[in-house]
Amino acid sequence: MNDINDDTSRLLFAYRDGKISRSDVLRSLYEIGGRYRRSPLSEGQKGLWWLQKTSASSSVYNIALCSRLDGRVESGLLEQALSLVVKRHPVLTGVICEENGVPYQQSRPGRRLSLAQEDISALDDEAVIPYLKELAKAPFLLAEGPLLRAHLLRRRADE
Repeated sequence: MNDINDDTSRLLFAYRDGKISRSDVLRSLYEIGGRYRRSPLSEGQKGLWWLQKTSASSSVYNIALCSRLDGRVESGLLEQALSLVVKRHPVLTGVICEENGVPYQQSRPGRRLSLAQEDISALDDEAVIPYLKELAKAPFLLAEGPLLRAHLLRRRADE
């Protein structure tokens, strides 16, 4: 727990010395608290944790959602929207850690969800679905996060 005290002390000294504002202090204290906040896992989360420990490459519990959008997609706005969802639901920034064989969830506030973008225009129609299935099979690393992924795949400029 010394790390939280060290982080807090550095922050308060920076405020005292006029290097950061009051709002910076409040925001940073929230982030520091989140880094060290531990929550117990639900029984379902414990099951997923155990499954990854015993079969790290498994993707059996991945939930893939795919939508086809017609029209131009502003990727920056889509990424901002996803960031707002993650900000509103901090559990999506969490990771599952372990100490002495006991798993727990730790939130990582301030962590952004990146939108992976890829041009798949070279794929023919029959190759798109298998490619999507391969993307969905990628296992999540529970201890590293994020526990959510987003991809924007483009076949044309307006799709």
